[in-house]
Amino acid sequence: MKALFHRIFQTKQAINNVFSCYFFCASSKLQLHYRVSSPLAEVSKLVALIVSCFPARVRTDTPRRWISWHSCKTDCVVLNVDGSCLGDPGRAGFGGLFRKGDGEWIRGFSGYLGVTNITLAELMAVYHGLKIAREAGYNRLFCYSDSKTVLDLLSKERNSFHCYAAIIANIQDLLVLE
Repeated sequence: MKALFHRIFQTKQAINNVFSCYFFCASSKLQLHYRVSSPLAEVSKLVALIVSCFPARVRTDTPRRWISWHSCKTDCVVLNVDGSCLGDPGRAGFGGLFRKGDGEWIRGFSGYLGVTNITLAELMAVYHGLKIAREAGYNRLFCYSDSKTVLDLLSKERNSFHCYAAIIANIQDLLVLE
């Protein structure tokens, strides 16, 4: 901690040197014969001191990525969906895209929901994606979402008392249609 305070004190001194040197040069047309050898050198020292006050944080323990896109080696369509919410609740929207198994883009979609929460935004992304897939006749479909909450809601038994029970039921019905 003492080293940090010492660096901060040195930084304050360097700032004073730079500003007093600048003031002296700006207010006088005389040659620079202040204790600072060159303003550029002082600025460089100042930058180095400020950087040394905030050591770089190198993260070596990066966690394993659980969510990523993988190509499908068979004749299939991949649906990637996501919801977004600015605040909770806040302005929310959803979107998604369809790709062929090799990654080639087919089509995309998006929508605005007004003020709601992230769970509804994620659910609506899945719902609209599956609905479009059904209308387009994509029978072999892989749907990817980054929402563990939505995946849990859809994989568990229906709860008719959940506030989003109707949309969850619609999604589950779309999943079982042939």
